[in-house]
Amino acid sequence: LFPNRFWAAVDVSGAEMGDWDLVNAMHAAEVPLVVATQSSTPPWLEEVLEVYTEWIHPNMAITVVAPLLFGLARHALALHLVLLFGTADLANLVFKWVFAGNRPYWASQAVRQFPMTCEAGYGMPSGHVQAFTTVSYFLLFRCGAPSPAFALHAVFVVMGAYSRIYTGAHFPSQTMVAWAVGAGFGFGGHRLLGSPLAASWLSAEKSRVRRLLSSASVALLCLTAVVSTFLVLLQMGREPLDSLKHAKAGCRSEHGPIGFAFECASKTLGVLAGATAVAAAAPNVDARGWISFRWLAAAVAFVFCQCRILDYVDSVGISFFGDGPDGLRSIALAATSGFARVALASTLGSLVPAFAGERAVAVQAEEKPSTQTQREF
Repeated sequence: LFPNRFWAAVDVSGAEMGDWDLVNAMHAAEVPLVVATQSSTPPWLEEVLEVYTEWIHPNMAITVVAPLLFGLARHALALHLVLLFGTADLANLVFKWVFAGNRPYWASQAVRQFPMTCEAGYGMPSGHVQAFTTVSYFLLFRCGAPSPAFALHAVFVVMGAYSRIYTGAHFPSQTMVAWAVGAGFGFGGHRLLGSPLAASWLSAEKSRVRRLLSSASVALLCLTAVVSTFLVLLQMGREPLDSLKHAKAGCRSEHGPIGFAFECASKTLGVLAGATAVAAAAPNVDARGWISFRWLAAAVAFVFCQCRILDYVDSVGISFFGDGPDGLRSIALAATSGFARVALASTLGSLVPAFAGERAVAVQAEEKPSTQTQREF
């Protein structure tokens, strides 16, 4: 029924176990499921899964979703999304350090590898699935989506989880835990950031200093949680960065491991710093009314151009100033990149309505569109 590679995967006696034997004993039992998933996936679906797993990358929240919202003059929604994403992403890093869950590709040589497989961090829970569910659930709850939208959304989540299992990056349990954690962040972020008290923290009526301190406190709490967790684990005799050793030993890709802890954490902290600057500098209100197709097209073009330009700047910066994985200069470049993506998305995004010939109305909800070719957002 199953190929020999499936049964070979059952023998994981040679795999290194992490500090939490219970977690990794469960993962060892899941290796055959990963191999069976890879073996039973039809060829026509393979390329779809490889593309889809890249489209649910956590960076998409900052490179695509948030800039699009800024371009559509939904500044408060975009700012809340960035703050929630940054918090959830750093929480994912803390969870991975605490649980120290192995990844399939370093637990067994029977697992097939892809260029995006060899991530350097621990695997519990999946960062891709958690980020996708955090952002999507937050937007669904905030927009008051109907039940069919949630049912369709579940299909995309399952497909994302399947893609992470298929590429050998995660075990099934890691994607299920990520789904639960992401749903909690999405719903909790909606309730918290949508409350009158939280909204008043970043309200345009408040002073710049108060908005700055409110958003900066989120970044400071996240930084404190990451640093304290790292130090506590070291004090307990556990090395949070041991995952890199396992990744180097198990990776068969010519590109080597990707996704280093300090660079990823510093980029997310840079994102939160950018959100802090935006909260202090820009009016944190959402435009009311309608969005024309011309406005939407201009916002999409803006997102595409910004992604291309910043990706090129990142590659040039790493080529000239990078000093290797988790080097001090590389960490500083990652933080700068995170800050720039949010700050530029807000600054340049505010020009999109004028470029599209639209006038974004922030407060006057009673104004109506003048044509019938516009659609409500």
